[in-house]
Amino acid sequence: MKSKLSSQTDESEKLNDFFSEGYDLEFNHSIIEELTKKEVRVVASEKKLYFDGKIKEGYKSPITFSPLKFFNLFYHEYDFINKNKSKPLSIVPHLSELKLEFFDRLYFYNKLSEILSLNDNNKTLLFISKIIKEEYLKVWNLFMEDNLTSYIEYTTKEEQANFLNKIDTLTNTKERLRLLINFKHKLNQYEPKSKIDLDFIKTIDNKINYYQDLIKYDINIPKRNSKQLSKAFHEHLIHDKNKNLAIMLKKEFKAERGKNIRFMIEALKGLNILCIPGRKNKEIHRALESFFNRDIGTYESVFNCNISKADNEEISNALNRIKFILAKLNKTKDYPA
Repeated sequence: MKSKLSSQTDESEKLNDFFSEGYDLEFNHSIIEELTKKEVRVVASEKKLYFDGKIKEGYKSPITFSPLKFFNLFYHEYDFINKNKSKPLSIVPHLSELKLEFFDRLYFYNKLSEILSLNDNNKTLLFISKIIKEEYLKVWNLFMEDNLTSYIEYTTKEEQANFLNKIDTLTNTKERLRLLINFKHKLNQYEPKSKIDLDFIKTIDNKINYYQDLIKYDINIPKRNSKQLSKAFHEHLIHDKNKNLAIMLKKEFKAERGKNIRFMIEALKGLNILCIPGRKNKEIHRALESFFNRDIGTYESVFNCNISKADNEEISNALNRIKFILAKLNKTKDYPA
């Protein structure tokens, strides 16, 4: 497929070339629809970008691609992949050398993987699609770890407090400072101005100045009072073998997230193994997320989801799975991690 377009025609005429015979028309049309929408939501917990098309004052989309710029690059690299499919492991290193902004790279990788996955009869291209998708997830994970989920909106006082508590759990002063500076930069760069809480930014500025002074005068971070530290997940479980029970729950419910995690929580409460005092849902979510050491879904997807009678069967299934764990736990002295 040819990707070089004449610069003498206007953009709309150039785009028409990508809707001629030999191109996937529906695929290309979906890209134009996405790239011309005004808002792109970044959902960190799902590692996805959502194109809503809602216009918000002061909003700056994290994707800089125009449709024309995207198609020129996209089909140039698509040609490259087809010409070099005999060397599939050379594809990702080649793509990683492209100079792209972070969210442009994510979108580019995702669409390349998607179009390659349409080649049902070509195992090599399907394999290349898979490794590009893996690279997409790798790039996202590394970025989000480095930025401490900078792109989650901290719009409530509780969410802001939780973010600052995460910072306070770090023992390295320079690491705290780096993450705070990075967070503030990303917040100012990508969030709609109307959503930025000036008091929150002031708090971050004060912490940045505080940690800079600690580093300047070579002062260690004051140790936190142990009473201030959140309890580990197993400490919330009412059982004489709560550590082993926590490990077995982690292994049993290894793929659940969101509402399915809530089913597990409701089952534990029904068995009187878990008691959540008032306003402690956030603490339980943080403890679960930390112990399970994976994406269990956002706080909202776990605790703000609607539980109705229709969910009783799912809760009952979770309850039976936990009863099986308890029966197994009573037969063993220890359960290895």
